[in-house]
This record gives sequence, C-alpha cells and structure tokens, in this order.
Amino acid sequence: MDTLKSIIVGIDYSDCSTNALKEASRIAAWHQAKLICLHVFEEEIMNDFKDHYEFDLNQLLKDAGEHLERHVASIVGNQAYETKVVIGYPFKEILDEVAERKAELLVLGSRGHRQKDSRKTGVFAAKCIRKAPVDMLLVREQQDGPFHTIVVCIDFSETSKRAAQRAVAIARQDGASLELLHASATPFLPDGSALGPSVFMTPLDTAPMIEASTKQLQGWADELAGDVPDKLDIKITVKEGISTGNVLVNHLHDTKADLAVLGTRGRTGL
Repeated sequence: MDTLKSIIVGIDYSDCSTNALKEASRIAAWHQAKLICLHVFEEEIMNDFKDHYEFDLNQLLKDAGEHLERHVASIVGNQAYETKVVIGYPFKEILDEVAERKAELLVLGSRGHRQKDSRKTGVFAAKCIRKAPVDMLLVREQQDGPFHTIVVCIDFSETSKRAAQRAVAIARQDGASLELLHASATPFLPDGSALGPSVFMTPLDTAPMIEASTKQLQGWADELAGDVPDKLDIKITVKEGISTGNVLVNHLHDTKADLAVLGTRGRTGL
C-alpha cells in the first residue's frame, strides 16, 4: 500500500473540522506523515472589514496564528504538525497548498458554518471533491474516533481500485470491518406497450450479470487481501436496483457504515 508523506487539513473551527483534524492526526501518525493545518481568512470578508474598521493586519494574522496553534495542540497533543494562516480565497489557497506541499491527502469537514443541515455536504467541500487533484477524506461532526464499518463502492474502474486500496489501509489502521459493494442498475426492455417504454418496462434476467460481478468482485477482494502482510477479512456484496445511487445510500444506511470510500469518477472518465 502507498505510504502517505504529507496530509493537509482545513480548519474553520466548525465541529466537522475539529473531527477532521482528529482523523487527519490519526492517519498522519499511522503513516508518519507530515501534518499541515491550514486556516484561510476569506479575502472578500477581510476587504469588507477594512472598509468599516481600523485594525493592524499583521497583528491580526499573528493572533490568528497563535489561536490556530493552541487549537491544534489541544487536539493532537505532542504529535508533530505545522500550522499556517493565510488570507485569500479558500478553494484557491487550499489547492495551492496541496500543490506546494505535494500532499497526497486533503482532509476537510463535510460542512462548515454555513451549511446547517447535518445530512448534507457543504458547497465548499463538494467543490473540493470535484476539483482537488488528490485523495480526499470528508469527516462529519458525528465521527469521533476510529472507523468501525467501512464500505467501498466498486464499479471496477481503476479509480475504484485505488479507493479500495486506501480503504484497506484505513481498515488495518482502525481494525474496522471492510466490505466491497458493487451496485448495478437493473436493465429494462420495453414490453411493447403502446404507451411507450417510459411507462411499462420489463426487467431482464440479471442472474448471469450478478454472478459475473460477484466473481469479479471476489477476485478484487482476494487481490487486496493478498497485498497486506496480516490477515484481512473482506466481505463482498453485489446489489441491483433502478438507481445505483439509491442502492449505495440504502446499503450504507442499512449497514450503519461510518465510512464510505469511492472514486470521484468511474469508467466513463467524466
């Protein structure tokens, strides 16, 4: 498995980012990786302040740096880390830091102060998932401590294989259960109704497809288990439904998984 050398965690002092820091710290300790903790003052907000208040910018940055240092130290303790406070546009600053540090992992809270619905991912985090050129871990405020149940969503693309390899590393680190899940959309054929295929559709016999997917998924599980020095039990599951997205979400809910691992793109390359 790849060893991480540099991990960046974004800090905005939300509950999610506090737990993101905890997870980043645990992963950095496991890999003996460099941990960089970054807080970004939004430039637009700072410019608004300048229009209405007088303040010493250098002193503000100094105070913010000391506050970040105390916050990180209170969570990670004596573990080695770096802190950095910058002014700019958060998305650009984080990606610039990822490039400059050659980071292999970016850890963020799943939502910040602006997203109030705990069930949803924040706009900023979602944008980073789409655009960041490195692996990402999003952490919710409910997640505090080691992961227990990990589900990897597999579509047999190279990206999902890489996701599975990352999941294996975390499962070994936390002693978590690991499951490979392949979800397929049930294929339909029009039944000849005059009302058209959008109203009446006949499902095809999917048994051969499920059997083939199960065999391929077991091959992946055997390969992943064989890559680690200690024994790792990997469960496999193949499910079908009208929507692969619904299959994935329902399975994660049913298994009470606390970590889902998947690639940001599949076999289409989109």
